[in-house]
Amino acid sequence: MECNNVAPCSTHCEAGYPRDLPSSKGTGDPMKSGAVAIFVKTPGLSPVKTRLGRVIGSRAAEEFYALSVEATHEVSAEAIRRASSASLDLTAYWAIAESAGTFHHMWHQFGNIFQGNGELGERLSNVYGELLDKHGFVLLIGADCPQMPWQYMIEAASFLRDGANRFVIGPAIDGGFCLFGGNAPLSEELWTRVPYSQSDTAVELMQGINALGDIRELLPLVDIDTIDDLRYLAGKDRDNTGLLPAQLRVIEWCRSLSSHPSS
Repeated sequence: MECNNVAPCSTHCEAGYPRDLPSSKGTGDPMKSGAVAIFVKTPGLSPVKTRLGRVIGSRAAEEFYALSVEATHEVSAEAIRRASSASLDLTAYWAIAESAGTFHHMWHQFGNIFQGNGELGERLSNVYGELLDKHGFVLLIGADCPQMPWQYMIEAASFLRDGANRFVIGPAIDGGFCLFGGNAPLSEELWTRVPYSQSDTAVELMQGINALGDIRELLPLVDIDTIDDLRYLAGKDRDNTGLLPAQLRVIEWCRSLSSHPSS
């Protein structure tokens, strides 16, 4: 599965949702506990959306990030609310980049966990391993895909619930991933040898886990990292059916920015 060869959807990828909630019939473990870890940075303690900020300005980039965090919170909360209908028990955590950030007012809605020190691979390993010790499976997402449907998380979680040694990946159009999940341990060495922020990031991660269990690849989505990504989110031809209020606020903000001279 080479997700960097997946072409951007001409009608938008998330238009494949909403879908019917998966059934738990015959799973044998109908209420398996899962964790959703949302990787975030705390504005003022770490720079956020720096690639965007170089084009639209750091203040506007921080505004977008705050709205995107709000949308990610609302989507995660909706997935948790709907989880019982799919015989799932989900708990969300903010996975915070800074130890001092764990006390910040932005992160009061969910429990929180410090990502730990080191490069991204080490921090992904820390959070995944710590939460897998407490839950039957773990989903890792970021706060830069505010249009992610709540059904996306339910589909991923249901796959992990229904069998052992399973992994799920939500590829990003740019070659990275916007969601990763698993219900089996992974070594830190596997996480750290993946080249992050590259066009083959998702491919390399999937190749690393290919022999360890079954892999489900979800529909590709767009991470919002660049001005072109913002334009995609603001697109007038987007099908925004089923998106939640906070998600629609992000889209409206992007549309209001479209007349900005630097955009």
